[in-house]
Amino acid sequence: MERDKSILVEHLSIGYLQGKKHEEILSDISFTIPKGNLVSIIGANGTGKSTLLRTLAHQQPKLSGSISIENMPLENYSINQWAKQVSWVHTETMIPSSLNVDELVSLGRQPYTNWLDTLTDIDRNEIEKALKLTDLDHLKHKKCNTLSDGQLQRVFIARAIAQNTPLIFLDEPTTHLDLHHKVETLTLLQRLCKQFNKTIVYSSHEIELSLQVCDQVLSISNKKVALHSPKELIESNVLNELFKNSKIHFDKQLGKFLFEK
Repeated sequence: MERDKSILVEHLSIGYLQGKKHEEILSDISFTIPKGNLVSIIGANGTGKSTLLRTLAHQQPKLSGSISIENMPLENYSINQWAKQVSWVHTETMIPSSLNVDELVSLGRQPYTNWLDTLTDIDRNEIEKALKLTDLDHLKHKKCNTLSDGQLQRVFIARAIAQNTPLIFLDEPTTHLDLHHKVETLTLLQRLCKQFNKTIVYSSHEIELSLQVCDQVLSISNKKVALHSPKELIESNVLNELFKNSKIHFDKQLGKFLFEK
């Protein structure tokens, strides 16, 4: 049904604007993502994963086509409306060394506060909820520049949770994390979708993990973008197309990539 569509993309072209010229990376992209789904964007390096994610998240302009978020064209949102609709989590975000965990998470409430950034009881409740969901309440007074990579990534996700938006976009959320923290981060995203009906889209190199936790996967291969269920993707030949002419192949029976000696 129309109201169940969280993201609707039609005939989208993405790339980079250079004056009056543009460099097209991918074209004729069309897909629909329902509400409450966890979706990963996968593809080899340089295929346009981050460009697609940034375009969907309104971080860079599209070249042509349309993107509708919650049944409204992306460009029709005001800045404040967008901030209440979409959260953006970037792995390489710089943070002031003076901020502690609670203060950084509190920044997620800026779309709702007055010009003095005064926090209300509602704001504090949202912040406390975000800290608890990410298991950070015991670290709330710790300086962010003293945290581990895994802890800091959870802080950025907690800030997005505190922002209380229906959609969250994340660029490579498991970069620099060990396997334990990769799994912990992705299962947290899965929980946010299932428990709070949020729609979450993230770019990733963690293909095998994405197949296990995601509802859908956006694959980029041979300059084509396609949306699949994990089962459909495993049964197709797309995963082998991702690393064509390499010594890596995807074993459909085992559900994992193998290295050919």
